[in-house]
Order: sequence, then structure tokens, then C-alpha cells
Amino acid sequence: MALAAAVAFLLLSGLSIRFAANGLAKVVAATGGRAAGVALRLIALVVGYLFIALILLGMLDVPLGHLLLGGAVTGVVVGIAAQQSLGNVFAGVVLLMTRVFRVGDRVRMRSGPLGGEINGVITGMGLSHVVLEAEDGRLHVPNSQVLSAAVGPHPPPKRPRPGETPAETSGAVKVP
Repeated sequence: MALAAAVAFLLLSGLSIRFAANGLAKVVAATGGRAAGVALRLIALVVGYLFIALILLGMLDVPLGHLLLGGAVTGVVVGIAAQQSLGNVFAGVVLLMTRVFRVGDRVRMRSGPLGGEINGVITGMGLSHVVLEAEDGRLHVPNSQVLSAAVGPHPPPKRPRPGETPAETSGAVKVP
């Protein structure tokens, strides 16, 4: 009887996790792009399946103490080894949730680690990096650097009005 309940739980919970992850991917893809939706779907599936596995082992009376201790030690080791990658992933989740910018926005990023100011159009957002089409080519900027940078809209270049010289539109001060 316990085995039949465990199989039924596994099937129903697996379908539920898959349905929830697909819904989350659609919502995120609408605001952050398809790649971000796929990546967040993968994270939701992994976390959901881990919860299902732990609950299933508890239903079958498998002792979880040693299993959880080994998982905790492994988690610490992997976390230390992948610290930078995980930082980019968490920064990507923050950027996707706060919607600082969207794909297609013209932005200006200012930061010392980025080498000053970068201007361009956001062409893609993922969990590890933002793709920026800058004046000098395509850049893949790590999410942790984007999160720590000052980000704002980049105004379009000013066009000279009829009768104006380019120096007058640049904001330069005329010397008499």
C-alpha cells in the first residue's frame, strides 16, 4: 500500500512541478526573454524534484539523517567552488525580478570594474550574463557586474537643429 501511494505521489507531484515550472518560464520569458525563462524553468524543476525526492524517501521510511548530512557537506563544497557562477545566477534572478531593464532597452552602465561607461542596447538576458550591443560590438556582461553598476537609460544622440553647429548640441561651452 505504501509503495502504491509513493508511486501515485511521484506521478502527481512530478506533473505539478512540471506545470508550475512551465508557467514560471512563460511569465519570465515575457519580461526577460526566452533564455531567462528556460533557465529559471530548469532551476524550478531541479528544486522541485529535490523536494519530491526528499518527501518520497520520507514516505518510504528511508533514514534521511546521513543523506542530509552528506548533501549539506557536498553543497558547501560545490558552493565554495562555484561561488562566482552562483553569484551571477543570483544576480540574474534579482535583475529578472526587479526589471531594471528589458530586452530592447537602450541603457548606460557606469562602473569601475566595467572600465567606465558602456552604452548600448540590451539584446538578451540570461541567468549568468546580459548581452549588450554596444557601439564597439557585442558584449556579454556578467550579471553580478551589472547589478553593482549604475544603470540608467541612454538618451539618443542629439541631432543638430537647422542652423546649429554640432558643438552647440554637444553641450560644450562656447568661449567668446
